[in-house]
Amino acid sequence: MKYLFADIKKKLRLLKKSNKKKVFYFGNTTKLERSKFYLTDIRQSRNFIYFGAIVYNDAIAKKIARIIDGKVDFALVDLEKKLLSKSKKEIVNIERAVKDTLKATKLFTYKGNDLAVQACETLVNSLFMDDVRGIGGKKILILGAGNIGFKLGIKFVESGAEVFLYRRKKTILKKLSKTINLILPKGTVAKCHTINNYKKKLNEFDI
Repeated sequence: MKYLFADIKKKLRLLKKSNKKKVFYFGNTTKLERSKFYLTDIRQSRNFIYFGAIVYNDAIAKKIARIIDGKVDFALVDLEKKLLSKSKKEIVNIERAVKDTLKATKLFTYKGNDLAVQACETLVNSLFMDDVRGIGGKKILILGAGNIGFKLGIKFVESGAEVFLYRRKKTILKKLSKTINLILPKGTVAKCHTINNYKKKLNEFDI
């Protein structure tokens, strides 16, 4: 794991050569890895140059925060709180770990899953921008009704699409679909449905 911390310092030196604003972001996940974290590649936009780390526990987040503090202009930290594992009931709270550590770098928070939902929703709506109804009346199949798929299902149904959810655990699948239909605004006509076998029906869906 030492080489990963050394790699952070190396990347920070590369960022220092740029005139753009420097950004480091912390993401988290419940997947357990021997290394306890991994780094993303350096990327650039018009105004920013950035990279980040996906971390698995608070101690690693604090150590990384100490390394990057004052070396970047901004730090972004994922708000989600998660159990480290089913067997080890330890809450991963990298937000607090980073907040407790950073002194010189300005901190912002974000929610990774919700960014993915917003990006996907924006993409799908843009595909039907020239359609007067937008996604209204379209049939949308969502494979993988987890956190992101469930949230997308709500958004698409509220926009008038007929949504079909698929996931392997059928009991959970039915509950998710039922929940979406229960919490929809009263005036919403579109509905959420479940589907058990989609492979021979893909041509029936618009998305």
